[in-house]
Amino acid sequence: VYLSILAIPLKVKTIGTQEFIRCEKLKCLIFNSPNLEEIGNGVFRDCKGFQGNLIVPDSVIEIQNSAFESSKFTGTS
Repeated sequence: VYLSILAIPLKVKTIGTQEFIRCEKLKCLIFNSPNLEEIGNGVFRDCKGFQGNLIVPDSVIEIQNSAFESSKFTGTS
């Protein structure tokens, strides 16, 4: 089974280090959590299926090193 859409649940505050590294089939990332504060080191590294813009919630105060390294997002907002 390949994960293609990931929706971060409402209560999540932190996405830990390398949680989804190399999920190459992952195409869509939805941040549902207004409480998300931290995106860990290398979390989405090598997720090459991403397309379009990455929209980071205003609640995020830290994005650690290599969180989106080698992903294919075309922009951020």
